[in-house]
Amino acid sequence: MRTKIGTRLLSLFLTAICVIGLIPTSAFAAPSGSMPSEITLQKSDYFLDTDGSKTYNSPSFGEPLYLHIINMNVGGETKIGFCAEHGKQLGNTLIGKKWGNPEPVTNSFIKMMIGYYYCMTDAKYQTDAYKEKWGGELWTDQNLIRYHNAWIQALCWRALGQGAAIPSDAEGQKVAIAKELMYIANAKNGTSYSDIYTDKYGTTTFYQKGEKVLDNTDCWPDVDVTLYRYIGGNATSPDGKKHYTNDNTQAVMVATPKKSDIPSDKYQIVVKKVDSSNPTKGLAGATFSLEMVGSDDPKFPMTGVTGQDGTYTFKNLKAGTYQVTETEAPEGYQIDNPGPYAVTLPTNGQKTVTVTALDTPITLASGSIRKVDKDRPTMGLAGATIRITGIDNNFTYEGQTVEGGALTDVPWDTMPVGSYVAEEIGAPEGYILPSPHEKKEFYWDKKNEVKLVFENDSKVKVQLLKKDESNNPLPGCLFTVIKNGQTLFSAVTDAAGTITVPNVTEGTYWFVEKDAPEGYVVNSEPVTAYVSAADIQGNKTVTVEATNHRKPGLEIVKIDSVTKEPVANCTFDTRSIDGTYHETLTTDGAGRIFLENMTPGSYEVKETAVPKGYNLNPEKQTVEMTAGGTFTLTFENVPKTDFTLFKHDSNNHPIAGVTFEISKKGGQSLGHFTTDGQGKLTVPNLEPGIYVAVETDCPDDYILDKTPHEFQVNAGVTNVGIDVVNLKKPEITVKKVDSIVGGGVEGAKFEIFYAGTGGTGSPAGTYESLGTKYTDANGIIHLDHLKEGWYRFTEVEAPAGYQLDEPSTQEIYLKGDDNAELTFKDTPLSAIIVMKKDGVNGKALPGATFQLRYLGGTSGTGGTVIGEKVTDQNGVCSWTSLKAGTYIVEEVKPAPGYNIVEGPKTVYISGKAQDVITVSFDNSPDGTLLIKKVDAKHPTKVLAGAKFRVQYTNGTLLGNDNGIFTTDENGQITIAGLEPEKTIIVTEIEAPAGYIIDGQAQTIDIKSGKVVSITFKNAPKGELVIEKTDAATGKLLPGAEFIIRKSDGTEVGADGNIHNDLTIESGTLSSDSHFVTGGDGRIIIKGLTPGNYTITEVKAPDGYLIGKNASRTIQITAGDTQTITFANPSTCSLLIKKVCTENPDKMLEGAVFDVRYADGTVVGDSNGVFTTGADGTILITGLEANKAIVVTETKAPDGFAIDTTPQTITTQAGKVVQLTFANAPYGKIIIEKRDSKTNELLPGAEFRVTTAAGCEVGQNGVIGDTNLTSNGIFTTGADGKTTITNVRPGSYIITEIKAPDGYLIDDPTRTITVTSGDTQTIVFKDTKPGGLIIEKRDSVTKEPLAGATFKVTTSDGRFVAQDGGATSTNGLYTTDANGQIHIVDLDPDTYVVTEVTAPDGYLMDAPSQTVKIEKNDTQTLTFYDTPLGGLTIVKVDSESGKRLEGAKIEVAKMNGEIVGTYVTDKLGVIQLPDLDDGWYQLTEIKAPKGYLLDSTPQKVEVKKGETKTFEFENTASASMLIHKIDSVTRKGIQGVKFVVYDSSMTPIGEYESDDQGYVHLNKTLEDGKYYVREIVAAEGYILDNKVKSFTVLAGDTAMIEWENTSELGQIQVIKTSEGYSSVNGLPAGTPLSGAIFAVYDKQNNVVDKFQTNENGIGSSKKLPLGIYTVKEVQAPANYGLNPTVFTADIEFAGQVVKLNVTDPVITAGVSIKKTGYAQTMNNNVMRWTVSGVRNDSTTSLQSFYWRDTLPTDAVRLTRLVTGTYSTTQTYKVTFTTNLNSQWRTAYDNLSTAKNYTLDMSSAALGLASNEYVTQFMLSFGIVPAGFHQLTNATVDAQTLYALTNGYKFTNKADVGGLLGGNWVQSIARWTTSVYSHYVPAKPAAPKSPKLPRTGY
Repeated sequence: MRTKIGTRLLSLFLTAICVIGLIPTSAFAAPSGSMPSEITLQKSDYFLDTDGSKTYNSPSFGEPLYLHIINMNVGGETKIGFCAEHGKQLGNTLIGKKWGNPEPVTNSFIKMMIGYYYCMTDAKYQTDAYKEKWGGELWTDQNLIRYHNAWIQALCWRALGQGAAIPSDAEGQKVAIAKELMYIANAKNGTSYSDIYTDKYGTTTFYQKGEKVLDNTDCWPDVDVTLYRYIGGNATSPDGKKHYTNDNTQAVMVATPKKSDIPSDKYQIVVKKVDSSNPTKGLAGATFSLEMVGSDDPKFPMTGVTGQDGTYTFKNLKAGTYQVTETEAPEGYQIDNPGPYAVTLPTNGQKTVTVTALDTPITLASGSIRKVDKDRPTMGLAGATIRITGIDNNFTYEGQTVEGGALTDVPWDTMPVGSYVAEEIGAPEGYILPSPHEKKEFYWDKKNEVKLVFENDSKVKVQLLKKDESNNPLPGCLFTVIKNGQTLFSAVTDAAGTITVPNVTEGTYWFVEKDAPEGYVVNSEPVTAYVSAADIQGNKTVTVEATNHRKPGLEIVKIDSVTKEPVANCTFDTRSIDGTYHETLTTDGAGRIFLENMTPGSYEVKETAVPKGYNLNPEKQTVEMTAGGTFTLTFENVPKTDFTLFKHDSNNHPIAGVTFEISKKGGQSLGHFTTDGQGKLTVPNLEPGIYVAVETDCPDDYILDKTPHEFQVNAGVTNVGIDVVNLKKPEITVKKVDSIVGGGVEGAKFEIFYAGTGGTGSPAGTYESLGTKYTDANGIIHLDHLKEGWYRFTEVEAPAGYQLDEPSTQEIYLKGDDNAELTFKDTPLSAIIVMKKDGVNGKALPGATFQLRYLGGTSGTGGTVIGEKVTDQNGVCSWTSLKAGTYIVEEVKPAPGYNIVEGPKTVYISGKAQDVITVSFDNSPDGTLLIKKVDAKHPTKVLAGAKFRVQYTNGTLLGNDNGIFTTDENGQITIAGLEPEKTIIVTEIEAPAGYIIDGQAQTIDIKSGKVVSITFKNAPKGELVIEKTDAATGKLLPGAEFIIRKSDGTEVGADGNIHNDLTIESGTLSSDSHFVTGGDGRIIIKGLTPGNYTITEVKAPDGYLIGKNASRTIQITAGDTQTITFANPSTCSLLIKKVCTENPDKMLEGAVFDVRYADGTVVGDSNGVFTTGADGTILITGLEANKAIVVTETKAPDGFAIDTTPQTITTQAGKVVQLTFANAPYGKIIIEKRDSKTNELLPGAEFRVTTAAGCEVGQNGVIGDTNLTSNGIFTTGADGKTTITNVRPGSYIITEIKAPDGYLIDDPTRTITVTSGDTQTIVFKDTKPGGLIIEKRDSVTKEPLAGATFKVTTSDGRFVAQDGGATSTNGLYTTDANGQIHIVDLDPDTYVVTEVTAPDGYLMDAPSQTVKIEKNDTQTLTFYDTPLGGLTIVKVDSESGKRLEGAKIEVAKMNGEIVGTYVTDKLGVIQLPDLDDGWYQLTEIKAPKGYLLDSTPQKVEVKKGETKTFEFENTASASMLIHKIDSVTRKGIQGVKFVVYDSSMTPIGEYESDDQGYVHLNKTLEDGKYYVREIVAAEGYILDNKVKSFTVLAGDTAMIEWENTSELGQIQVIKTSEGYSSVNGLPAGTPLSGAIFAVYDKQNNVVDKFQTNENGIGSSKKLPLGIYTVKEVQAPANYGLNPTVFTADIEFAGQVVKLNVTDPVITAGVSIKKTGYAQTMNNNVMRWTVSGVRNDSTTSLQSFYWRDTLPTDAVRLTRLVTGTYSTTQTYKVTFTTNLNSQWRTAYDNLSTAKNYTLDMSSAALGLASNEYVTQFMLSFGIVPAGFHQLTNATVDAQTLYALTNGYKFTNKADVGGLLGGNWVQSIARWTTSVYSHYVPAKPAAPKSPKLPRTGY
């Protein structure tokens, strides 16, 4: 296999090195005469290393070497040049300059290296030896060529003696070459290799690469190398940095090949490998060896491997004889003839000879083709004929399926590999061959399995339809199908509720229901279907129906008897009357219990527990539940009463913590209860009665009230409550006050007495002292929590400086809730009292501090400080007991918020005790200043950060920061505590950022007790925006420089810094005070002071000129934003635009262009490379004026095709010229993976995507070659999708190669076509394999059961294993903890599940079930087992041990109490798990049917924790079977009556034979002899009154077969035509042959069928006497059935009953009408009307349809309105498309009674983007005569745009049906013309040679 392209290039780079190690002696010689005398430079490109630099490190030179490549013009031919003088310079400045003075280079090393390079880059330099050895490959990767160039350049310099010299020995040369190679490899790949002997780059070391080069020196051409020296004169680079002279510019070497090295003509051998079974199929991967006879050339043998087309070419061969040998066959094939094949070159003058070899494929796989029944796919069908035809080969096969449905003789081993179609051409007997024949295509590669399944629908079938009560299909019902007593199969009804018995024969079929879906009752009555001969003749489907009723449900409702609200948590005991069910459940939050899926029967429900607060309801209710019903029982509960006590004080405030004892009056205490935070206590659920509440404890603040409180509870009353009041313990306050000023006096001593609760009149007894107390600082004594009673308070000692006043004693009676107050007054002695008040409002002021000083005598100054006191809450302070003299009272500290306004006051005291002086002082309150700062333009906007200096007018600064205050976030400053009536000066010293300072100071006067405010306003500074744009495009430009000056000439930012709150939000300020536009082309300056500014542009952006208006003046006002725009013309500019061809408004980013002048000089600093930006443009400025520029696209944007056509345009001075390139977008493929059933998107599916040619498509649409195997694989992600972008237009093949986990691949391969810009979405659907869940549950509780073992087999008995057998052995599985078994990945089949072991403690119920599994289908089977426990009673047959159903057992306790009567279930078991311990008596009171009663009582003991099992035996009673048969036909005779006698001839019963002729006395007889006599013969038979005897034994059946001889007669029919037939021309009354009649007996059984002969007469066989009915079941051709049912009474032997029957003549016909618009427009709605659809036949038609064939050359279908029809039935709408001729269903199960509007557009039908409907059809199946359309149908379509005027198109509609296998059809057409302005484009003229566009 080939390696990836990148690896190949690198490998070739490393291996194809050739060096000739010659010592450079003489480098140059005389000039060459074959080279031109002068050459010129075309270009010299430098390129970047991996690290972004233009150099790489070469230790050989001790300095970095430039990476560049030189193109020289040598005699009109472009050649690669190599520098000859390391250290000199060369660049694109010298493009067009000359080099001359040619000198030949004789250094063979240099010649070899340059020859090697030329050979690898130009095919004309390749030698024959190179082509033979290396295949003629060229380096095409530009990066690889550039690095090779740098590598050889370095070696050439070294060979010329520049840098480290090339060694002279071969070993040294290898090392030198390898090392230089390693240096280049490091530069190219970013590696750090250092050891040429061990480091590998690829598969070999660098040294081994050098060795390999020297072994292939004959591969490189011999070239002449010429050196030229620079003669172009002086030159300077555009940036002025480089100066070139003849002396400092590089000499250049170029080469030309010698004539002898031009390749000669060679020959080639093409080897072709094909499949021997299909020679048209080429085979890839065959290996061939080529030898040249008689040659010792070491290149032989040559080896080649065939490619995808099956060929390999050996090239460059010499003339001679060769041998071709196949050495290895392709995978999956074996070599037929390895050869050798002899080939002579040339042969018949041909240079190419082809050898074809055949290989035979190895068969590794097998095929399987199977025929199955459509309704029962597990049922294989023999006798189907299948034909297999090769599509790409000539293979044919035809064979028949065998038993089991398999096609066993297909020659898979010898079939050619290729594509095939398998077709069913013959159906099995009894089955319908599809029309058209079913065909299946497949590909047989002998490696992968082929599995094909054909389905056939049987002609006659029986179908059971199972429905629920709502008439809906009921899936999941298990039935056993029986015919003639033989079980055919078991099956489960499908999703449609059906079970189908295919290919049936005449007879009765029984469907016996074994299990119903959960929630449904199993029907015990079998469903029968009779298939008659007429049904078989008519290919009928006999349908029978059965209905299942849901198991009943029981709802128990519990409500409150008072509120009728639901009551939760009530427990009920529910039992079935027969004892088979018992469950205890509790009501939910809604007061309900719902029991689902109950067994029909009688149930008893009783309440056993109720929630707290309710009384138990003793009522027991019984309900009889029948299937399909939901029954409701309602119980009511009487609620108990809640008692609430509310404890509160006399103000109705709740009291918490009060404890009461609650007792029933005269009865037991209920307990102690305490009031909560709301003062309440609650005693719930009280029974009716009288109760007493007594308080036992209360909080310390209250008086305990022990009064009993009675309350009464009545039944049905939910709440009772009482209120109880508690009184607070009394309290008292004693006040001692100054008799003069009323203030409290501290230190008064009181004695307190208590005298009991003698009432409010007088004390009850003697006072007792409680002790003494002193008044506090406020003159108060407070006492609380007192007892009720009398109190006395006596002042026994006055405070110092006071004398007692009267009364000194006071008495008071305190009761609950009292809060009393007593006041005592004392008179101050020799005192000074200070009273302090507010000078404004006169209020007393506490908190003022006063000082008292004693002066002595009557006057003086200074004085002795007596002390300081603070005024109390009354604004008072005092000094008492002062001696005589003069005092000074001075306020030393004002009250808070006040100022001292009065000076000291002098007071004289006489010294007398009664002398009291009062002094009053007033205070003035402080003032407050509020300073506000707001925006001058927006006064509602407050400004933080403004600074103010605040001072009094005398210069005193306020505050603690030198008078400085700053506005807060609210723009305010508040200064309190200012002296009233003073003036404040406020000055703003700093404005907020962005604002102008308000320098005007403001003054304000402070008012006492008030807030005064002043407001300062600041004007906002301005904002300036400078924009620099391109004058042509308006594009904003960075890099323009401006100077901004104020009106006074000063520059803004003069020192390169921003001051005065200025900010720059865009742009920059340079150090030379220039403002520079930023990346967005703007300068934004904020915070400019209002005024005039001049803006001057001083430097334009690079490539632009300063415009005419370079200086502009603007005015900035406060808060203003001014924007000014400067536009610059480019010096000379080119604008390149890249757009999308599909949407020219869409600009494309990422397009790469080569831009150069017409003389080849590249434009710009990046070697002429420019890339479109996000706006899809390139703007190139600074171009030379009036010069032609050539622009070539070199790389297209991602997702677009390149536009390689160059365009030319001429620049214009000061203008922008423009070129536009358009790219066509690539397409996109979206692959979706979906579940075929749910349509759910699926992750993890893998797809291979290739082109139609087989090339694989990689990521981003990259297309590889046919060997590219690592690409082309795509996996759907989490969203179920995978997207391939950049897809080139063309056809693609998408193949699903791996399905998501758990899925099977459905349709693996699809083909799509992608156009330019197109998005194709393709949906693949996969199907899940089938699965099975087996559940095991408890039959009583329905809980899951672990540990049950099941055996699972297929319908043919094969064990089912999972996970390769690791999960199950021999098909056995065990239920897990969840009671389940999960089996996945099951093939579609019918499976049998059998329980083999029940869980411990359980009895097995029904052991087996059958289930059908389809793909994508998971079925669940549920098994129930009966639990053991308590007492288990088992009833068995006394001989066989078989368990018996239906025995009735009475269970009683030994005291005679009847526990219950129970009946054994189908397993013969009665389970009683809940019996109490003790002895019980069991008595059988009814035996199972067919068994004798055993009424002997049996005793059994039940013990706790044990399960007791007791087994009853019954002996089977004897049986008798009488079979009454016809003596001739041996068939049973119905209706014969017998009398049976016992041995004493006593009659024991009269019996009558059934429809099979049987009388069965089933196990009802005791042992002994019996007699039987026929007493009534069946109608038409002779009575046989002989008595017959028989003897019966217990358990045995005695059988008598009794013949009767019939009396016979016959029925004859004469069949004639009813009228004239236009079809066959026969008149009325013509005898008709071929009519078939059926004869039925009284039981409607078919007893005979016969057919009329050519005379129209048909006769029945001889029939017993009796009454019969006769029906015509098949009419002759062209005649209808006579519907009359005839009665024939054969009354005597030999009688022939004749019947005359006529048949109506049938006419056949159908009709349809089509109308529409006569004329329409292009691109418009077109409508047709379909009417008159009708079956005009006089009989029904099969497969009736009407169809519309669309003129797809003109229209596309959009909508269908179906119309309505006369007969109610269902139909479907199908369609075909331009891409798929198969009919697909669009809508199904439509009703003919409804008029549907159906969306028939491609989008609605899920079609591909290039797919549309070509036909649609309404299929009705069988319709009766006269079936017709009631409402017209309409067909809507959209006409195409490209319709020319006058164009006509025709729509065709047809209708038809089948009659007797022939089609009856009719066609209608409608033609419409087009009115259109559309004119098609004229054919393009022959193309002229394409020239570059010039841009004009």
